[in-house]
Order: sequence, then C-alpha cells, then structure tokens
Amino acid sequence: MWKKTRSAYDFVTEVLEAWNDDNCFRLSAALSYYTLFSIAPLVVVVIATAGYFLGEQAISGAIFNKVYTIIGDQAASGLQTLVRNAYVSKPTSLSGFVSVAVLLFSATVVMTALQSSLNTILNVRIRADKGILYFVISRLLALAMLLGIGVLLVATIVLNAVWIAISDYTDQLLPDSSYYVIEAGQLVISLGMTTLLFALIYKYLPDAKIRWRNIWIGAFTTSILFLVGRYLISFYLGNTNITSLYGAAGSVILLIVWINYSSWIFFLGAEVIQVVSKKKGDRIIPSRIAESYREVVEMQDSWN
Repeated sequence: MWKKTRSAYDFVTEVLEAWNDDNCFRLSAALSYYTLFSIAPLVVVVIATAGYFLGEQAISGAIFNKVYTIIGDQAASGLQTLVRNAYVSKPTSLSGFVSVAVLLFSATVVMTALQSSLNTILNVRIRADKGILYFVISRLLALAMLLGIGVLLVATIVLNAVWIAISDYTDQLLPDSSYYVIEAGQLVISLGMTTLLFALIYKYLPDAKIRWRNIWIGAFTTSILFLVGRYLISFYLGNTNITSLYGAAGSVILLIVWINYSSWIFFLGAEVIQVVSKKKGDRIIPSRIAESYREVVEMQDSWN
C-alpha cells in the first residue's frame, strides 16, 4: 500500500514539475488571448456544423444552456452577443465568400495556437525548411478538428436524448430513482464523449506520434479534472465580485478566467501523456515535418 501511495505521489510530482518546466502558465495565458478573439467564430463554425444535422437553433440552445451553467449568466450573455455578431449570412457574392473565409480563418487561430502549445509540451517543433505548406496543412487540420467537434456534439445530444427516452421507461419501474438514473447516465455520456474529444485532439493535433494507450490515460485524466473543475470554476465565478470590480469589462474578464483555467487542465493532461510515455518507454516521435526540440538543442551544443 505504501509503495503504491509513494508511486502515485512521485508520478503527480513529476507531472507537476513537467508542467512547470514547460511554463504552462505562459502557454495558458497565450492560448486565452488567442481564444478570446477566436471563440466567437469558433462557436459559429461548431454550431453550423452540428446544426446541419439537428438545426442551428437546437444546437445553439444546447450549447448556451451548458455555458450558462458553467460560467454564469453575465459571461455567457457576453459570449452569446459575440457569437451573434460573428454570424455571417450565406455567401451570395464575392464579399460574402470573403467574409466566410475570414470567419473560418479566425476560427482556426485558436486550434493552431493549441497545436503549437502541445508541440512545446511534447518537445517537438516544425522543421525550419517547412513554410507555407505547413501553414496550409495546419489550417486544414484545425478546420477538420472543428468539424469533428461539431459531429461529436451532435452525437452527445443524440445519446442524451436516447438515454432520457430510456429513463422514461425505467421511471415506471423505479419512480423514486429516475432522477438519479438520468443524471448518472448523462454524466457517463458526457465523460465518455469528452474523453473521446480530448483523445482525438491529443492524437492528431500535435506534430508528433503518440501511442493510443498513453493518450487514453491523459484524455481520461483531463476529462475527470474538467468534470471536477467545472463545478469549482462555476462556484468561483458565482461567488466572485469580478463584475463589480471591472464594470462593463466584467463579462470579458470572467470569460478569460474560465478559458485560462480550462487551459491549465488541458495542458496538465498533455503532461500526463508525456510522463506516462516516458515511464513506459514509449518514445514520442516527431511527425515527418517536425523534429525533436531536445535533439536539436543537443546538436547545437555539440557544435559549440
């Protein structure tokens, strides 16, 4: 028992040290900055993708109902206003197509910033001889990831609907426990879909090859931390006087706090993957267009 406790303590310590060595506070702050300017077009793209299957009104309502429970009324209202203003009508002219292109480009900014941060954590970087080709590929990958998020959102909503329908039947058998059955089922569905989403991001967004068995550990850890952190950040935002301190900018500050806190958790999951890979002897291999940052530093040191 003592050995397991000691091993768990050493593992957590190593993850936190790696998190600190990679300066994840700075990475989170940078990602928060990019997200603040990209979150409106990002949400628009996700709503448009998921809305193709279930209707934009239904998807928009489902998203913002969840957002209201997490970050509070004022911050959610501010985000809803940003998204409403970011909407672009269907392109019917050259200017319309340009507007849609700008919207898509803006939506992918945060994903490419996230990609760069994950590369830093996983100790890989793009080779110097890769220029415009990598830029185009990274934008297309980011856009594909956004479309995937929209599809996963649809799947989550459908699974929740199916579970509620099943729960209506179980309500006849267990009338006193139906509420807990619905809540437990929705929690499991949310945890499973969130884990899948994080696993896909950790696997395909960085410019590195990582084994799935290590990715699932990091993705599940991140999902659990997000689940716990969601209630903590909701409690913090609901009992903080940020709005009275910053006035009209209060909703923006609340949004930044939520994004920054979420970034901490996400990067912590990436560090878990890195530490687990090292402990299992699974080398994180750079992709064809990338190289190991540490190997480059060692090579430069040998030249000096």
